[in-house]
Amino acid sequence: MTSLLLLLSSSLQNKQPLPPYLKDPSHFHLSELQDTDESIMALSNINEPGFRAFAVIEVAHLCLVDSASSIVKHVRDLVGEVDFSFQVVSSGATSSSGLVEVTEGKQKAY
Repeated sequence: MTSLLLLLSSSLQNKQPLPPYLKDPSHFHLSELQDTDESIMALSNINEPGFRAFAVIEVAHLCLVDSASSIVKHVRDLVGEVDFSFQVVSSGATSSSGLVEVTEGKQKAY
């Protein structure tokens, strides 16, 4: 999370686009980290102090991931993202500049 926030901050400060294919943080459930008995996670254990702490951590994590995803989207809208759809082709191509844009399997020479 810290690396992502530093990358976003740097991109905004230097007015540089984000790297291509930057993924938003993803949700994961802490209960999936270990093999646990399903009855431990039942709501009947809500009065247990450990269950409450676990629930607070889970909710805080979901809020953090949702906020970070929103920030990534807004930064991407502001500074853009590096686009690698242009490729340099050999000099035997019909293009005078040697650049070709590849979109959805179609090539367009420049």
